[in-house]
Amino acid sequence: MKQILAQCLLCTLAIPLAASAGSHMRSGGEGFVSIGLSTDVGDNRIFDKSGNAITGSCNPGQSLNAYGEYGWSYYTTVFASGSLRHEDCARGEQWGLEDGEIGVARRIDPFRNTWVWEASLLLPSSLLGNQSSSHDAIGVSAGLHYHPRANPYDLTNEINPLQPKWDFGADIKGWFDDTPLEGSVYAQYTLPLQATDWNLGRGGWSASARLEYSQSLGGTHATTPYAVDSHDAFRQLEASLSLRHAISPNEGLSIGLQTTLAGKNTDGTSSIGISYEKTFPK
Repeated sequence: MKQILAQCLLCTLAIPLAASAGSHMRSGGEGFVSIGLSTDVGDNRIFDKSGNAITGSCNPGQSLNAYGEYGWSYYTTVFASGSLRHEDCARGEQWGLEDGEIGVARRIDPFRNTWVWEASLLLPSSLLGNQSSSHDAIGVSAGLHYHPRANPYDLTNEINPLQPKWDFGADIKGWFDDTPLEGSVYAQYTLPLQATDWNLGRGGWSASARLEYSQSLGGTHATTPYAVDSHDAFRQLEASLSLRHAISPNEGLSIGLQTTLAGKNTDGTSSIGISYEKTFPK
């Protein structure tokens, strides 16, 4: 049974959501799927070697995103993600599967989700189409997530459903080619706006803000000033805002906006997207 479910997770790469892997731990036998659509807002930007933003050569692109999780056991969650991307650039129309990911996450404290580590395999799925990718090679990633929450086993304190939540994390990625290692850190703030009360037929609302910084770890060399070269050093700062509504005990709908605030030797985009999420209880 576990082999079948694992294969189903791999199949999400064929539909290909870029979600935050390791954000949640699933109970054993519980599944989760998110499918969404996103579109760029305005023309793409390029941050050159000096960090200046210039207009790129691509029209707004669109993506079909998919993400899945499955609770392999109470202690282990497996996940997979991918995205089907379409662009129309000066070099012609492009489409294809952007880099997919499949991995595993585990609790450090078996009774809480406060600390979670994860490891994943980065797949060069963009090679299945003519969509360009900065990393056309297999890679690996290792990350650590910190989710400070009230202890659910402490019955002396009542948990406030409208309590704001913070999430933090960091990871390192590397590829089996000559691109430099990549490190990233993020912070996310989630504010519940309305508590869920299904006895009253009311689904809750929440808003989230996320800030993520990533950069290469070495790899600097002389290149054309305005060309984005994945083999050279880079840095990037991204921000996102999202609004989520629970539409049933096991379903949710989210809408969000993401933008690149600053960077060096990297592409910059702004996009808006919507996604549907469904949990499959054990």
